[in-house]
Amino acid sequence: MARAVLPLLVVFIFVTTATAQIYSRITDSPVATDGGSSASVTFVDTDNDGDLDLYITNDEETQGNFYYLNDGSGTFTAVASDTIKETGGHNVGASWGDYDNDGDVDCFIARWSNQSNKLYINRGDGTFGRGIVPPVTNSGGYSETGSWADYDNDGWLDLFVTNSSGNGHHNWLYNSNGAGGFTLVTTPPFSVDGDDSRSADWCDLDGDGWVDLFVANENNDNDALYRNFDGTFTRQTGVAPGIDGVNNFTSSWGDIDNDADFDLFVGSYNSPSLLYRNIDQELVPMTGSPVSVDNQFAVGSAFGDYDNDGDLDLLVTNGFAASGNIYRHNYLYDNDGTGNFTRAASEPIQADSGWGFGCAFGDMDGDQDLDLCIARSRNADEDNLLYRNTQTENNGVVLAA
Repeated sequence: MARAVLPLLVVFIFVTTATAQIYSRITDSPVATDGGSSASVTFVDTDNDGDLDLYITNDEETQGNFYYLNDGSGTFTAVASDTIKETGGHNVGASWGDYDNDGDVDCFIARWSNQSNKLYINRGDGTFGRGIVPPVTNSGGYSETGSWADYDNDGWLDLFVTNSSGNGHHNWLYNSNGAGGFTLVTTPPFSVDGDDSRSADWCDLDGDGWVDLFVANENNDNDALYRNFDGTFTRQTGVAPGIDGVNNFTSSWGDIDNDADFDLFVGSYNSPSLLYRNIDQELVPMTGSPVSVDNQFAVGSAFGDYDNDGDLDLLVTNGFAASGNIYRHNYLYDNDGTGNFTRAASEPIQADSGWGFGCAFGDMDGDQDLDLCIARSRNADEDNLLYRNTQTENNGVVLAA
């Protein structure tokens, strides 16, 4: 779950196909020993020094958030004091973007339990101040995630926020006014859609230059695909993926079959997850994939080419149960290049069970391959997972966009 981070542009030069174990679990980093009820995780260069730092939210009133700075080699140091770490509130989703166009990334935090969401403004050096930016920061509500995108193509990032509960609740679309402020969009469809929404992801599904929006809904509400036509939205109804009516927590876009369009994974809870192939700009369900069958308690997901073979692989985290004594497994899948996935059985991901929540790929040590972090939350004190990518057989170049 966790969710919108600055995208990575990944360009690959590949030589052979690696079959040995690639990931090695790191156990001596503060990232892997701090414990907590962690929700979202993002790799992001907060201080503009050219390496990826790490930010993890915690969904407990007294825990605060975790913020780690990278020394450039993948060694993280916990930031002792900064506004962005502050306690108080159920901090769930974190989304990063340069909303004020000043050359550094700022952070939106979605909070649950009828608490107003927060916006942290980057001072340019990786330290943060709390932004007072109504209506974003005086919203109230039961928010799960936020996602940045310039949906009207005016050069400024707008913000979409999901809400999963509350009387008469709706999701919120905030339009940037171009001066660091926002206006809540009060026209349909968002002003009338009252689904219980967990996550949202932007993508130009039809290649027309305008980003469309997918929203994963729980409590048997149909998911929502909103098509963007010149900055205005229409909800697509009567066809996939808007007819599932199950309990979905997470979603990720990715070109799984290398045909230059975006396909979609949707993680479901208490039912099989969903995988859609983009065929002529329509999303067609794929059946029989292990990513659907294995993941019936899915909470987080991410696409990334972890083995540098030129196609997108998939990570899915599974979590939550009636009892803290019940463990879930996370699953990493290899892509054969055509969208067919098989479990990466030699990797340690599946064996490190617990309650997986958010997850993220990122090249933390600058060696041109994707490392991995998973936020966990069992019993509100579970250590998070950090993995170093050790593969050397396939050469790649990973550039921060």
